[in-house]
Amino acid sequence: METVPVSTLGAVQGCSVRSNPDKVTEPKKSGNNRPKTGEVVKLTEHQHRLLKTLFKTNIAMRRELQKDECEKVSRKHDALQNLTWKKIKNTVHNWIMAEKRKTKRY
Repeated sequence: METVPVSTLGAVQGCSVRSNPDKVTEPKKSGNNRPKTGEVVKLTEHQHRLLKTLFKTNIAMRRELQKDECEKVSRKHDALQNLTWKKIKNTVHNWIMAEKRKTKRY
C-alpha cells in the first residue's frame, strides 16, 4: 500500500486538515440574529376542554375570535391566565380550520 502525505490526503478526500488540532473553533453563526420570539406553551387537558366548551359556537359557526374576546375569557378563568390572547385565538383558529377540512367535499 502506498503512503500518501497528509496535505494531499485532505485535498483528495475533500476534507480539510487543521494545522492545530487542539484548537476548538466556534461554529459559524447564521445571519439570523433575531431573538427568540416566544416559547411553546402546550395546553393542558383542562385548558383544552375549557376552550372547547367556551368557544363551541364559534367553532361550529366558523367565526374567528377577536382580541377582546380572548382577553375577557383569559381574565375570567384562572386556568387560562398563563395563555396569551394570540395563543387562545390561534388554538380556536386551528380547530375551525380542522372542522373545515373535515367537511370539505371533492
